[in-house]
Amino acid sequence: MVTGDRIQTLPTSEVRWERRILSPEQMDVKLTLAPRAHQLLDLRNSTVEAKTALVVSDGDVVLGAGPIWEREYDDTTGRWSGTAEGIWALLEHAHVLPESVTTLPLLVASGDDEGEPNPAVATTFTASTWPEIVQGLLAQRAARPGGALPLVFGPAGTGAHDKSYEASAFKTIGEALTDLTRLVDGPELEFTPQIVDNKLRWLVRVGDDAQPEIQSITRHLFDFTPRKRSVRALRVRSSGRGLASEMWGTGGRQAAKALFSRAWSPQLIDAGFPRMEAVSSSHSTVVEQETLDRYTLRDLAQASAPVEWWSWEFHADRRPRLTDVSVGDLCTVRLKGNRYLPDGEYERRIVAMSGTSKSRWVRVTTDEVVTW
Repeated sequence: MVTGDRIQTLPTSEVRWERRILSPEQMDVKLTLAPRAHQLLDLRNSTVEAKTALVVSDGDVVLGAGPIWEREYDDTTGRWSGTAEGIWALLEHAHVLPESVTTLPLLVASGDDEGEPNPAVATTFTASTWPEIVQGLLAQRAARPGGALPLVFGPAGTGAHDKSYEASAFKTIGEALTDLTRLVDGPELEFTPQIVDNKLRWLVRVGDDAQPEIQSITRHLFDFTPRKRSVRALRVRSSGRGLASEMWGTGGRQAAKALFSRAWSPQLIDAGFPRMEAVSSSHSTVVEQETLDRYTLRDLAQASAPVEWWSWEFHADRRPRLTDVSVGDLCTVRLKGNRYLPDGEYERRIVAMSGTSKSRWVRVTTDEVVTW
């Protein structure tokens, strides 16, 4: 994990992988070996948890990479299995703390501000772009013993934002990054694993004010109309569980004062739906009323119509190929003669992909869209 070096190939019997936007990859590997082969691979020492990264690739395409967290070996069957997650999961085990916390107190020791968070150990960014803030958080981690990782950063981007993290809050870097993606007009973030010169590294891609979303410039076509096609198994799932005509938001937790916000829309009731209400506490750390009001309005907009998700499978070796498709990409789905959906072309965004070593078919799932 620390160097990205010493890549070793495992003769697996089964591999499962899944990628989701704004989430670490999920990877599971199984293999069965004769005793002598186990000894040659030295699996016990070469796959140590957290110290070792598991890389899942399809040819030159790296589908996921990150720390191994759990292993299991059954001596009766000779089967070994390992479970790993993307590098984002590792950042849940590191906090937004400067090296100065080892010598300075977390709280002010005397004076009018006694007991308040010590500004000398706060992590502060002023007029910075989202990529600069992410890089700053990871660079601070790298400056501490054992904190360096083989990361490569993209351009600084555009924008000017202020962010501050109190050391005494013990916010993890993973949580801080997730918080950025949940801001109104916040950036998307992706750790893209790569093998370069036989070494593992991660390209850190962060959206900015000009382009918050991360996606390729290519729009893929998944065509269900030809008799012989490279797509199959279309599934449609819809839900009305999140509907609401009245939305409440709660905040103020960090400021030790209660904030409430309310938003209302007659859209559902006018369309014949029963009255439904909801309360969102997902923005409880917001300290400004205006900001909480914006979140509540956004939450209400998302709750003002039933939503729908699509998923299907495409063949990894036919167009569009697995080498060209990634989470975050836009796509067009072409339908004709479907028993459930009207004919036409539908615009969707891919938010999840998964597959196994036992099949060349890859399942994709699209972002939620309103059904009317």
